[in-house]
Amino acid sequence: MPPHDTHTPRVLVVDESEASRTQLGEALREAGFQTLALSNAEAALPLWPLFRPQVVLMAAHAPGFASAAVARRLQSLSRDAVPFVYLLDAPDPELRVQMLEKGHGVDGLGKPLEMREVVARVRGLLRFREGVRRTVRPADDEISGLRDRLTDTWTRRATTAFVRQELIRCERHGGGFGVLGIELQGFRHLRRTFGRGMSDRLVLYASAVLLQSCREADVVGRVGDDRFAVLLPSTPQAPLSSVRSRLAERFERARFQVDGRVVRTAVSIGCSAFPDLQGNARRLLAAAFTAVAQPELVPTPVLS
Repeated sequence: MPPHDTHTPRVLVVDESEASRTQLGEALREAGFQTLALSNAEAALPLWPLFRPQVVLMAAHAPGFASAAVARRLQSLSRDAVPFVYLLDAPDPELRVQMLEKGHGVDGLGKPLEMREVVARVRGLLRFREGVRRTVRPADDEISGLRDRLTDTWTRRATTAFVRQELIRCERHGGGFGVLGIELQGFRHLRRTFGRGMSDRLVLYASAVLLQSCREADVVGRVGDDRFAVLLPSTPQAPLSSVRSRLAERFERARFQVDGRVVRTAVSIGCSAFPDLQGNARRLLAAAFTAVAQPELVPTPVLS
């Protein structure tokens, strides 16, 4: 996967045809877009939270339109609207309508493709998307401080607010909850040795592992350069140990590649729980990271 650059528009291309992928990739990169080209729609699922495309060009084939089901799953993973343009085997109006309806697309293009038109449409969609974003979420809006810009997880401020709200709920109605403190091992070494791009990739991949491992009701927040916190509602002290062990195993198995090097996302994990620990939201978060000092140890990142 190409290095993640937050300033260059990102386009995902999915097409079984190697010739089509190559042609589209070259045209889009020449036009200044960061491009990820895949041969299979399913392969986009694990890469979606890492690459975070702003426009998708996806091949679709009659009569099954299998890519439409994957497209709907990808759309459900996005916090922002991501426009899908479907690449059809032929310029058939009926096929185009079917795909737009089944796959919630914004456009359909019949092959053979005219590259200048594809590039122009992508640029138009990016302009429209940015205009919508500015309208519904201006830069000075309060919400802008609640999401981490790199990982799109919650910020420390937002995570603290969620813990505070869960604390109030449990004090009023009973019950308990847990907080995990997760620290990435070797983060500063990676940054010093390989630069910020490598350490950002480590953070992005760790956030993807966390988001895929947690329940829908859980809250994942980036609370420091190399730290994440997870709020586990309705999870008292007893099950926390198994949750922590399961998450540590998940990170132990996780790998990602950068420029041919394999990186392990090594972590240390601590935890705290209410009502076993009393106090405010800040104290509960701090206690989870205090417990990181005696974690279930995971080796530091390995580059090979």
